[in-house]
Amino acid sequence: MTQETHREPYSPNNPQSRLETIQALLLLFSVGLWGAKAILQDALSLQSQLALLIRDEGLNSNPTQIADWETWVRNEGSNRTKLIAYCYFNLCSVAYNSPPVLFTSEMNLFLPGPARLWRAESAWAWREARQSVQYMELSLQDALSRLLHRPSQGPLNDLTSLGNYVLIHALIQHIYLLKQTSFANTSPFDIHRGLKAEDVEEVTQALRVWQLGFEEHRMRITQSAQQMGSENFPGGPVSFDATALSRLAHIRLHTDLVPARALESREPYAAANIFNNLPLLPRGPRLNKAILQAVHALSMLVKAGINYIARTKSLEWSMQHSLCNLECAVLLAKWLMTMASMSPTEMQTAEEKSILASIRTIVDETEYAVPIDPSLAAQQPSRMDGSLNDSQKLRQLASAVLRIWAKTFKGEHIFELVKTMGHGLEIYSNILDKPRDQPSLGRMSSGSILE
Repeated sequence: MTQETHREPYSPNNPQSRLETIQALLLLFSVGLWGAKAILQDALSLQSQLALLIRDEGLNSNPTQIADWETWVRNEGSNRTKLIAYCYFNLCSVAYNSPPVLFTSEMNLFLPGPARLWRAESAWAWREARQSVQYMELSLQDALSRLLHRPSQGPLNDLTSLGNYVLIHALIQHIYLLKQTSFANTSPFDIHRGLKAEDVEEVTQALRVWQLGFEEHRMRITQSAQQMGSENFPGGPVSFDATALSRLAHIRLHTDLVPARALESREPYAAANIFNNLPLLPRGPRLNKAILQAVHALSMLVKAGINYIARTKSLEWSMQHSLCNLECAVLLAKWLMTMASMSPTEMQTAEEKSILASIRTIVDETEYAVPIDPSLAAQQPSRMDGSLNDSQKLRQLASAVLRIWAKTFKGEHIFELVKTMGHGLEIYSNILDKPRDQPSLGRMSSGSILE
């Protein structure tokens, strides 16, 4: 197929040439999105042009059974390119808190087909795989509609790893757009943008249904991998990234904290000050659900080994994982600062006490453990609870959480932005360690903090 394509006279207006132009621009955009500040501005400008080209090329799939391998590969390649561009546009929205330039409502494209069909190296291998692989063509719009349908229609069992990845992007975009069009009353004197209870319930169900389908898919892949003797993450890097995005979706659903917007400056001191100036969080059951996601992420880091991850896993982690870890770190630290700011008349709920105890246990397994008065060790649990309620101890715990995550960003990575994230978290930790009457580190010399 490739040889025959290259025999044709070059024309910028044939479908293959237009697709290759889109792929080239997508590659430039995807790299520039995480590059230096000057390159970032070029990438953001390129985004609109890329979206326009994709729209001109078409965002519809024809529901016809294609018996020809070369035609199927061309159609599948075009679909995958446009869906991957859609995902990168969503990542840009997540990272820089900007509106997505392609909406799910436009994406009447089939989700990616099975990998066995896509990887077939000949017409014969493709036909053989097609006879043994059963799958149903499902558009992105239809898949999202099924997730959001109430009552639940059950998990989507036939999706591929890439299909699940695209679908979790659609849910994240859905959450973003809901927040832009929803207003909730927090008090008679305050109206702020937020999700209504029925919206939260609907999206929570959709995430649950997505998770069920995703886990069933991973289970099938695990069984197949065990037969082949593979020990890699089930579903490969794409499924690994989908796991991070799922956690991010839960956090975005239940909070309005968006620390990633600090990344646009590419300046760790500016980012740290933005983190520090983010408002305290409104306590409640919804917030606790997001905090539990961050606590689980912290627990996994500590169990795997902070130094081990920093040395050996950082190159394997995509920007999706870095963005998710950054959000978890700032969210958890800001929640601990919220708890530290409680007045003496306010009481922690049972769930908040349980979360605090879990964080303390996790941090105690690291070199950043927060010391407590040894005399309390033999005292009643109420005295121990008092040590967790101490404002200064909670600030120290927030600082420790930030330092744990900051260390995982210090390993080698393709993009310097990841180290900027780590430096920003470390500087934010230094801010929390300073007495409150001392100046912010953002106003101090930028060369003196990390020396």
